[in-house]
Amino acid sequence: MDIRIDLSEVDSLARTLIGKAASVEKAAQTIVAAGAYSIQRTAQSIVAVDTGATKNSIGVDVEGLFAEIGPTTEYAPFLEGGTSTQAAQPFMGPAYDRNLPIIERAVAKLGSGLLGK
Repeated sequence: MDIRIDLSEVDSLARTLIGKAASVEKAAQTIVAAGAYSIQRTAQSIVAVDTGATKNSIGVDVEGLFAEIGPTTEYAPFLEGGTSTQAAQPFMGPAYDRNLPIIERAVAKLGSGLLGK
């Protein structure tokens, strides 16, 4: 009795994925950048504004599939997390939480498109 295993469809999928790698990476970079700037805008709209320094310091640095979003004022961590005498006034965490579902949907759509679903 012979047992045969046909993996030709897996081979075909692998070739398709390899062929689409560059365009998928570019699309993923676009999702990362769009998500980062959306988080920035949301954080700027949430942050407790005293002089506006922290709001204006919230920046974005995007490199490929990596993004860093955050404020540069020295006291921003104390606004976000609070202190022993001041309640937390989080803005970065909530901005991330509000935007994560949008980013996840974009990544899922990219993956579905890649697999032809």
